[in-house]
Amino acid sequence: MMLVMEQCGILIERQHHEVATAGQAEIDFVFDKLVRTADKLMMYKYIVKNVAQSPRQSRDLHAQAALRR
Repeated sequence: MMLVMEQCGILIERQHHEVATAGQAEIDFVFDKLVRTADKLMMYKYIVKNVAQSPRQSRDLHAQAALRR
């Protein structure tokens, strides 16, 4: 997924696995101006959805929880 995103011009900040359950991962991309970031987010979701359609893969997109103080 990251390779496809980079080919589409989305700069990846980092990728790491989550500790909650096996198989979860997080891919962070570099933010830009508001409209460009919104466009990149739509491409991001489209790429994740289509790459994950291959056998034995699934996807689920969740927003990052904000810290409350």
